[in-house]
Amino acid sequence: MADIASKSEVIAMAFQRPIAESRIEDGLINAIQVRYILPILGEDFYDAVILTPASYTALLVYLKPIVAHYVRYHILPEIFVEVSNTGLNKIPGNNRVAGATEDLGSLRQSALDIASFYVTALTKYLNDNYASYPLYYGGTNPENRIDIAGGIIMKKDFLTDDFYSTKND
Repeated sequence: MADIASKSEVIAMAFQRPIAESRIEDGLINAIQVRYILPILGEDFYDAVILTPASYTALLVYLKPIVAHYVRYHILPEIFVEVSNTGLNKIPGNNRVAGATEDLGSLRQSALDIASFYVTALTKYLNDNYASYPLYYGGTNPENRIDIAGGIIMKKDFLTDDFYSTKND
């Protein structure tokens, strides 16, 4: 399957300084898409986007940053610590000091938060433009299954609470 974003696009979007494309494993971008994008779009819509990305250029503007920041989230530990025959090693570069473990946690949380912000923007875009995307069904999107009000997470019931219903109660 095709990738929503290339390795160079991921690096440009999610990293302040360039990293080697080889740090992103082959297949990782596709795995990220399946793990995080497929549940939002649903299988039919996801397949359509992957097979004909030129038909969904407006949507790709929302999808690429999500993929980029989830890739960052997943590769940060391997950039921070390398695994070799001698075990786990922090390898600082020339004129650099290796960051603390707490720094890694903060960076990973930041990448996760940014990806979450982009997922929220994508969900809002899809819900606002549902007529333009007939393959999208909001009920399959995990982001549409809960509401957060005053810090309280509440489950939405799609069987009785249809956002797009024209019936008057």
